[in-house]
Amino acid sequence: MVQFKAGEDRDLSIPDRVTISGNAVTISGNRVIAKISGEGPYTPSSFLMGYTQLTNQSGGARISSGTVITVKVKNVSKSADMWLNQSGIATSGIGYLLKQNEYDEFRISNLNKLYATANLSGDYITFRGEVL
Repeated sequence: MVQFKAGEDRDLSIPDRVTISGNAVTISGNRVIAKISGEGPYTPSSFLMGYTQLTNQSGGARISSGTVITVKVKNVSKSADMWLNQSGIATSGIGYLLKQNEYDEFRISNLNKLYATANLSGDYITFRGEVL
């Protein structure tokens, strides 16, 4: 049996057995990420990267598609603000404001859940999603 302390990192090998809050968890060979009194470190297996050209149409454009655990987006426009939100809601003045040359990170399960609209059609947003 393996015991963990808060904030401790350990590599587990099969057939280690971990007890979490009294419940037994068996590791079956697949990578397991667990939150134990705080967030544990993880190493992304790969990245999804790219860019999307935006319009100023209501509802916004989908950033991309693909399973991720986090995504960093950056407004690479020359002069305009961008707005980020969920599907159909990314409209100028509504959502999360991303000013020129700013970037931020979002925890989402898929890039298709994040939409953006630009104040100026034709501007670009870049993204880097981390894949577990």
